[in-house]
Amino acid sequence: MILASLALVAGSACLELRKPKPIRIAVLFMAADTNGMDRSPLGIGMADELILRLRSLRDLEIVELASVLSYGAAEDSPTHAGRALGADYVLAGNVESSDGPARLVLRLLETESGSEAWSHRLDASPADLIASLPELACSVGKKVRGHLSRGETSVLARPFTESAEAWTDYARGRAEMLRNGSSPVPRAEQEFRAAVDLDPGFGLAYARLAELHAEAAEKDRIESERRTAEAAMAKSLAAKALELDQCLSDAHAILARLARSSGLNLREAQLECRRALRTGPNNPRALLEMALVGAAGGHLGRAARLLKKAWSLSPLSPEYPSYLSWVFLLTGDLDGAISYGQLAKTMSPDFADPYWHLGLAYLLEGMPIMATKMFNDYMQRGGDGDLGRGAVALAERRAGRGTVADGLLEKLNADFQNDSFGAYALALGRLDSGSPEAILSLLERAFEQHESRLVYLKKDPLFRKMRRNPRFTALLGRMGCR
Repeated sequence: MILASLALVAGSACLELRKPKPIRIAVLFMAADTNGMDRSPLGIGMADELILRLRSLRDLEIVELASVLSYGAAEDSPTHAGRALGADYVLAGNVESSDGPARLVLRLLETESGSEAWSHRLDASPADLIASLPELACSVGKKVRGHLSRGETSVLARPFTESAEAWTDYARGRAEMLRNGSSPVPRAEQEFRAAVDLDPGFGLAYARLAELHAEAAEKDRIESERRTAEAAMAKSLAAKALELDQCLSDAHAILARLARSSGLNLREAQLECRRALRTGPNNPRALLEMALVGAAGGHLGRAARLLKKAWSLSPLSPEYPSYLSWVFLLTGDLDGAISYGQLAKTMSPDFADPYWHLGLAYLLEGMPIMATKMFNDYMQRGGDGDLGRGAVALAERRAGRGTVADGLLEKLNADFQNDSFGAYALALGRLDSGSPEAILSLLERAFEQHESRLVYLKKDPLFRKMRRNPRFTALLGRMGCR
């Protein structure tokens, strides 16, 4: 049921944004022993590289690897998976390796008819198979597009690395990165570090390292010094990646993410988004960042359209409907916010963010008891405890339970005095009981601490009453969203 609704969203979002409709491809590497997805490092690495290469072509839309791996039912054929993922074509790969030469079989299948449009078979060593990927990407691009320009061929054919050993370490890191749980992160970093040690010119491996550190910089409740250090490390690694390979759209997307969430600098974030979309016009992470920057700046309609397009390229990710819930909340469409929040929650019941968005929507709907439940669910699923308690305090006060709200605020304030962290949560909790000047002082403190939620203040409906305050306006100006 969810897959059917997501396929509908994928098609409608594409038609809404681009005419004529681009060609959408799902790259599926199938395991040799079943019809399920190949989750070996070799299979993941090959799929990842072909996706990154083909995504550079403006009129091709390539389904994100995470969604492909999420849809790996053994009983499904590649074309069935492709249709469920909203693809026009499936590039189905299969690798069989033993002590001798490995065999790679690639087939380009039309999802509607199931007919084979192109195929390629190669028996070679794993190192030679890896080295053949740029040429194979060119062949697929020519078959689907009919032709490639000299510039497009140059981009598709450039090697990410000429070291098979470095590529293998990268593939292992990418496989770890896509696993669930906390343990894959240090293991992924170890593999990417090994890759750049073997090949210091491996820009893509630097970009993945940057991504890991950017995620670390956004973790809830980490010390300001550590947040700053993680963000600086991520920025340095992304810059190194682009120094080595200017065509890495993901590296620009990471710099945009850092400018938005850690730097609270929307002007810089927008510039990096544009660079990311020039080199990867259908990169879902770049589209997501452009949407979030637009939402922070008040361009909510465009943000929703970009999110829908990004979602169509990663249809099994609950992240995109969750962000759509947030954007609809900022527009004041509470029904839409609740609808998308519920869908994201259904897709991934343990994903914390939809509960946060639902809590805010119910709070604005005048349903504080339901809001309290959502905020508690948010915290139980690993959401920011300080933020959740601040929101619960506000909801309890609006439910007429001021004593409970005061108790929560007293604990929040004590924590804030001890470590000076959680200023935004305290401002949120005091919205109905504190003076405007005291709340603004907390928001200014949150800006100094680089609390990422502050970047949406311009359209945040909870802080609407403060928009005429000169200090509030000045704070927006410091973020580039006046």
